[in-house]
Amino acid sequence: MVYELEKGLASGMCGNQVISREAQPDGNKEFVVFKRDCGATTGYSYQLSLIQKGEPIDNSAGNVYVSDQEIKAVWMDSETIHVIGVLSTNFKMVTEYKGIKVEYSSP
Repeated sequence: MVYELEKGLASGMCGNQVISREAQPDGNKEFVVFKRDCGATTGYSYQLSLIQKGEPIDNSAGNVYVSDQEIKAVWMDSETIHVIGVLSTNFKMVTEYKGIKVEYSSP
């Protein structure tokens, strides 16, 4: 319960600014690349979430990728997202999320 309270307080102090959105080819999902800012005591981060097409992004951390460096992403096909960024500075980096493969490369 304490964790949930802390999690709720932390997300309430943060804000997400959408950088890009791209719909899944022939599918019902989309990815959102966004910049997350949690106030003066922390730096901002760049994040990627996979959501249902047309849904607003909620005020939470990315569910696929989190880094302190800018990223770009593209759909390679309807089942694969390719993320391009400085991979040595990531905090979260999943290779599969809800049936979608995620590949990574450095610029």
